[in-house]
Amino acid sequence: MRDWKPGVYPDIPEADYRAAPPTAKSDLDAFAGRKPGANRKFEIRSAFHCAVLEGRDKFHERYHVADEDFKLNTIEGKNRLTTLEMESGKFVIRKSEMAQIVGMCKALKTNPKTAKILNLDGNRELMVVAALDGRTLLSKCRIDLEVHAPRGTILGELKSTGYHTPDQFEPAMIDFGYASQAAYYSDCWHAYHNGDYPRFAFIMV
Repeated sequence: MRDWKPGVYPDIPEADYRAAPPTAKSDLDAFAGRKPGANRKFEIRSAFHCAVLEGRDKFHERYHVADEDFKLNTIEGKNRLTTLEMESGKFVIRKSEMAQIVGMCKALKTNPKTAKILNLDGNRELMVVAALDGRTLLSKCRIDLEVHAPRGTILGELKSTGYHTPDQFEPAMIDFGYASQAAYYSDCWHAYHNGDYPRFAFIMV
């Protein structure tokens, strides 16, 4: 087993990140009774993250895009999904789901503010392991974006959500734990880097 120590780890696969012993924000959520969203919608959001942050090659390494649609509430559709997954050895994305992912990617690229952040130099899917407040229990986080702006470092998180205005998104900051996520990730980053705290940006699509 890998000996995880405080530090920054780029290019760590999500499965390896989740298996690492340090405590994640999702572990604290589970302890507090907030259930993780481990379902198909969650996997599609992960595919969207991969497309934006890791690029086409990584996306097609992990996902198989079907050139068809099939209903998952029917026996025929479930069987077709199982067959494609067995043949490809990958998570299968239906044609309509892929169209949704492509649409969200285009929305990010055509918005001047999000395009500017995404084009800044920095790191993507960066794992940070830290000892918060000098504790022996290690904490971990996997940051979508760590970019270097003229006014300092910005940490960014992509959120595919139905909340499209600041007034709509504000309640979600509490309801879905986004506010505590920003604090936890910022603390982990700061514990390793010291200096000023980074700015934190949620990128909604």
